[in-house]
Amino acid sequence: QELSLVNDMSVAENLFLGRMPTSVGFLSRREAERRSRDALAHVGLEHVDPRRRLGDLPLNQRQLVEVAKALVRDARILIMDEPTAALQSHDIENLYGVVRELRAKGLGIVFISHHLEEVFELADSVTVMRDGRVIESRPIGNWTERELVVA
Repeated sequence: QELSLVNDMSVAENLFLGRMPTSVGFLSRREAERRSRDALAHVGLEHVDPRRRLGDLPLNQRQLVEVAKALVRDARILIMDEPTAALQSHDIENLYGVVRELRAKGLGIVFISHHLEEVFELADSVTVMRDGRVIESRPIGNWTERELVVA
């Protein structure tokens, strides 16, 4: 829900914040921009210029930049807290595709959502929590919508 991005920096600078690629001891903006284009295309933002100021992008695109940031960092686990909250339907389908692809590549994904259709669409297993305590955890196929609501 909370983005960890800097609006006054470029998209590429945000993607590589603290990890800018170097060449012969110097920062390599060209390499950062090239790798940014790849990551942006992966989340459906191939039309976004990596040199563009992040704050000039609409919120739904900034949220997808946050996902691209995890991709360029080769994250092994991705925690997404209500990632579809600010996304439009096209962006949501795009995000679902990215989540499925990352899952297929072995990335661990914690997808926090209150929307049951998202849970049944994406989850392998579900853990219901209340007040910071685990109520129940089981594979998605062992849940009904009703059981999730009352759990």
